Amino acid sequence: MGNVFAETRDINLAGGGRMGCKVTDAVHIQWKNRFAVVNAVVLPEGKPLLGVIPLEFMDLMVDPVNRELVGVHGDNAVLMAM
Repeated sequence: MGNVFAETRDINLAGGGRMGCKVTDAVHIQWKNRFAVVNAVVLPEGKPLLGVIPLEFMDLMVDPVNRELVGVHGDNAVLMAM
């Protein structure tokens, strides 16, 4: 197995700050029958977060009432082509 980290990059934080973080090689994310392949940003002492790009690609959204992931179009994912 090769190096997990591809590079270190500067990122903009939600609070307005900026910091250098490691970025991984491709990571396979799967939820039920849906998947996405993305690079991950590794934040020091941070919890794993699923960003908006993989969520949109997998046709998922967060149900804030039940605090869970759900399909935007039910059980059948509708993929976007760009």
